Amino acid sequence: DFSNTELVKQQSEDAEVLNLYNVTHEDEGWYTCIASNILGNTVASAYLSVVDELVEPPMLVVQTAQPMVVIILAGVLCTMFLLGICIMMNVFRRLKREKLKKILAIETARAAVVTQWTKKVIVEKQTLANDQDSSLLLPIVKIEKQKSRSNK
Repeated sequence: DFSNTELVKQQSEDAEVLNLYNVTHEDEGWYTCIASNILGNTVASAYLSVVDELVEPPMLVVQTAQPMVVIILAGVLCTMFLLGICIMMNVFRRLKREKLKKILAIETARAAVVTQWTKKVIVEKQTLANDQDSSLLLPIVKIEKQKSRSNK
């Protein structure tokens, strides 16, 4: 029954909001919104209650944690995080160093297997200023150790 109704057409930018200004106790009652488009119609109702003074809802006081405690906890957490990162970096650096030492030891072992030692024997005849007894002198023997790489 819409016999005692007033039609309010609103074609504003914000079609979901209906603003009612300067309402009085006579305006109190049910309000119905009828929206329609090519897809169909929809209806929604709401009751408008007019009051003389706006009653503020009681404010809930939520006690928050002390700011100093929050700052200390944040500092401790950041310190622990940074300490964990430093420990992880140290562990990874040590593992890398050990891996490089192992690779170097393997390469050294390979090089030792491939490297062969040869001995060079040098026999020198001793000569004196006067040549008469030179046949009786023992020769000088020098032995030199040399690396020779074999190509495998």
